[in-house]
Amino acid sequence: MDGQRARSLGTWWAATACGLLLALSAGACKRDAAPTAPAPTAPAPAQPAVDARTGAAMPPDVKLGPGEALWPGKPEEANQTEWAIAGGKRVILSVVKLGKDEKGNDVGVLRAFHEGRSHDVERFSVGATDKGERWAIIETLPNGRALFRYVPSASATAKNARVALVLGWDDKAQRVRVVKRWQGPATATEPTWASMGEGALTLGEAGQGLCDKVLRKIAACRNDKGFRESLFRTLAAEERTRSEKELAALAATWKKKGAAKAQCEKWSGADYQATHFTEPTDLAELAKDAELDCTMFGRELDDQGGLPRKAPE
Repeated sequence: MDGQRARSLGTWWAATACGLLLALSAGACKRDAAPTAPAPTAPAPAQPAVDARTGAAMPPDVKLGPGEALWPGKPEEANQTEWAIAGGKRVILSVVKLGKDEKGNDVGVLRAFHEGRSHDVERFSVGATDKGERWAIIETLPNGRALFRYVPSASATAKNARVALVLGWDDKAQRVRVVKRWQGPATATEPTWASMGEGALTLGEAGQGLCDKVLRKIAACRNDKGFRESLFRTLAAEERTRSEKELAALAATWKKKGAAKAQCEKWSGADYQATHFTEPTDLAELAKDAELDCTMFGRELDDQGGLPRKAPE
């Protein structure tokens, strides 16, 4: 009987010791183990796009960044339009306010939204008119193009107090392009071609004579230091060097018979945005400026838009 009791006690002590060892071991493991990471939370559902200042709902394609808002603050025809393009597709054109610059002018951008992506078309700075108005508006045109108008900031000259851009859709690049750019004084009547959305303009016989006069003046002044300083004064050094070389090469070709006429017709075509060599009022003003000395002529030419450049591809 004593032997059995001894064996039972031995078995009990052995089981108890094992249990204690296991408990201590488990506790040590728990103390040494790294804290368990919290379970990932489900992402918050996407919120519908709204105007930052008014809370007004916008089309699903329109996504604005922090601090951005539609101009002048709520979706309406003036600041946002749906533009039907080829193939039954659509582009949302939005006039977006980004903030203010150091002079208190409103800074904005015309932005295009298409098939889940966006790109900026024209960045601008808007100043107040004589009446205190600050405006920038977008609309679609009957011929499948769009028209963007705005009043530049006070830093612009009196000759450039209003801007109108005719816009077209580049299906190959999947981008909105500026087809034609007009700028003029506040008192000027906007040209008919702008509201019609035309891309190529007709120079006309009278215009050809005026353009030829301006080209002769450019050719005569091309080597004048004051002319180059005035015409290229706003360009960076690298761009200025390139522009001066382009001017020299162009002016050399105008000596050939019929070359000046061909140049004027080319600048009025669909490949060039600028219109000051085509718009009758602007061209007449440039021809009048050709009577000035080279330095002043270069400044006036730059104020009108400088030498026309090809639209970016």
